[in-house]
Amino acid sequence: MYYHDKSSIELKKVLKIHTEASKKYIDSKLPYLNKFLLLSYAIPTPITSNISLDELLDMIQKKKTG
Repeated sequence: MYYHDKSSIELKKVLKIHTEASKKYIDSKLPYLNKFLLLSYAIPTPITSNISLDELLDMIQKKKTG
């Protein structure tokens, strides 16, 4: 899953990721919640998905609560 925002601050706000988690996971190549890579830069060849932002947020929330 790939989601890009204009800044890491916006990324944290939109995806509702705690500041400490963002420090650990953004650009570290460690998967957040063992599923999501958090990058502060665009990747050149993302594969298009038709999942909405709300669906992505729901996936993250479900992964957080187990």
